[in-house]
Amino acid sequence: MKVDARWLLGAKLAFSAMLVVAVLHRVSYAEVIAQINTANPVDVMICLLISVPTIAFSAWRWQMLAQSILSFQSAVKYLLIGLFYGSILPGAVSGDIARGVALAAKEKTMRVDVLPASILVDRLIGLAALFFIAAIGFLLMRSMSASGLEEYQSMALSGAALSACIAIGVACAFTPWFAALIRWMIAWIPIASLRAVVDRVLAAVSPYTVRPGLLLGAFGLSLLVHMFTIFGYMIAFRAFGIDVTPLTATIFFSCLSIILLLPISISGIGVREVFSIFFFKALHTSAEQAVAFSWLLLFLGLVVAIIGAGVQIWELCRTSSPYNKAA
Repeated sequence: MKVDARWLLGAKLAFSAMLVVAVLHRVSYAEVIAQINTANPVDVMICLLISVPTIAFSAWRWQMLAQSILSFQSAVKYLLIGLFYGSILPGAVSGDIARGVALAAKEKTMRVDVLPASILVDRLIGLAALFFIAAIGFLLMRSMSASGLEEYQSMALSGAALSACIAIGVACAFTPWFAALIRWMIAWIPIASLRAVVDRVLAAVSPYTVRPGLLLGAFGLSLLVHMFTIFGYMIAFRAFGIDVTPLTATIFFSCLSIILLLPISISGIGVREVFSIFFFKALHTSAEQAVAFSWLLLFLGLVVAIIGAGVQIWELCRTSSPYNKAA
């Protein structure tokens, strides 16, 4: 039975609202506001500035994977548009879909199979890098002492193994034998139209399997994006007077990022607060400080989303111009 997308959106809105209500019932709202007021504005500004290299490296990665059909300027522009839609639509890949649709709608020359293929590969490599960092972080957590997380060291090895398996699984998606397996599976799809779509996507993704240098370069950029984000988290912790080690920030980033992949909320609202309370408890800090911290992360994301909204409005208002291919 087909489920109306509006019901799914409503369910996720309701779930986010339920979690927020539960969180606010547990904490003192006045204390949360007081904690927000204590945040160091200089550190908050640094967190915002860190968004610049993360967006730039993300755009560079997408441009590389688009195989010269996309300029860096266009990659930045439509990446921001995707971040805007990703902040208001449910699902971890909604922003990816939105940037592809927005670009294809505006630039007719972009209506080629390599565009969705580049977005898909961009997402997969980002996930591989995320789980790779998570695996390293959990391994270090197992062998070293992450401040406040000692009681969870026994679970670190399982987390490292699971993360490593997922990272390796994503990497295997770019091997020739995996493409052959998918082709064999396509033949069993009963719906001809769906079979044709999957076949076209596979045909567009297949060229990446023979370009390991390109994939490694994109993977390296993904690592840089995640490392800048982790550094931003360290500064966000410091804004509230909490000094954490790079390892602790890595564990927080990895766990939160993986949880937010689940399409169960809108922009992670509610889920982020609940996880932060759980994590901050291990750091022996208050639930109010945890909620204030999670709201700071939400604010930082919304600032970028507002910029993306401005770019989208500009694109909708301006007249269509010829696309200048990157040199």
